[in-house]
Amino acid sequence: DYYVRYYLTMHSPTQIGWIGGVQVCLVFSAGILTGRLFDRGYFHHMMITGSCLHVFSFFMLSLSKENKWYQVFLSHGIGSGLASSIVYIPCLGVVSHHFKRHRTLAMGIVAAGTALGTTVHPILLNHLFHSKIGFHNGVRISTGINGVCLILANLMMRTSRAPKSSTTSYVPLMKLFRDPAYSLMVVSAMLSNFGMFFPQFFLQLSAIVRGIDRNTAFYYLSVMNASSVFGRTLVPLMCPKFGVINVNIVFAFIMSVSVLCLLAVSTKIGYILFAISFGFVSGANIALVPPIIASLAESVEEIGARIGIAFASSGIITLFATPIAGALLTSNYNWE
Repeated sequence: DYYVRYYLTMHSPTQIGWIGGVQVCLVFSAGILTGRLFDRGYFHHMMITGSCLHVFSFFMLSLSKENKWYQVFLSHGIGSGLASSIVYIPCLGVVSHHFKRHRTLAMGIVAAGTALGTTVHPILLNHLFHSKIGFHNGVRISTGINGVCLILANLMMRTSRAPKSSTTSYVPLMKLFRDPAYSLMVVSAMLSNFGMFFPQFFLQLSAIVRGIDRNTAFYYLSVMNASSVFGRTLVPLMCPKFGVINVNIVFAFIMSVSVLCLLAVSTKIGYILFAISFGFVSGANIALVPPIIASLAESVEEIGARIGIAFASSGIITLFATPIAGALLTSNYNWE
């Protein structure tokens, strides 16, 4: 929303949508490589590399010029996307090494950390950007906070397994896709991601266009992300009784219906209810996919590759989701 209304005003929502679309795409699509590197024992190498690239990318964003789309695209879209992709799957995969019986809950708690960060961070950035500090210094402050968090994360995480040689950890792609359950799960994740990120990128803009004041509309995104924390931590508790796949099917269906409900929302209370409900069900869906994929692995040596390939497939289709949504809105922000 800040890019659309303030920083990149000379560019269309479709062009700006490519920034978020490419970022999300890279977070997932590089998994085909990072998953294999994780299985081969390069966990700490990737964590350090991704952390450094993340700090560098956002520092470069702080040097970008207003209405210079390519500068924001290179730093925020490509740089940040690559950095996040390098650390995301290893962070999920390493949890599966330490937890077997309660793997779904453990991975859900880890995923909740993402939602917690996206709850606090937008509030911080909003106050920084709309104060005397401004966009550029605000990004630098945010980068410093992220850098400290990444240092702590690198010091706290350990893999429980010794590195494997490239030969022993190699998993043929065709072997994975000959598994019907795994192939269907990959397709499911792709379709889910295609529609899931629309509210996250355009919820705030939707509220403002429909007459909600800017300060109120801003907090809808934080409400949605806060609700996602509960979806990622509470829903996995249901899985031991009902089965992780069965629970995922229910919440994926509810999430799909919720996206369509956004078209009918026009009041403050309506947006709050939407943010809470969509945040909860989308958080549950995000938290349940990795443990489902991990449960399909024949051995722990396959976990990184299976998660990586599934996320890579999802990332490719996600690349087109946000720009298509922006194109459908048009420059007049038509939500009907």
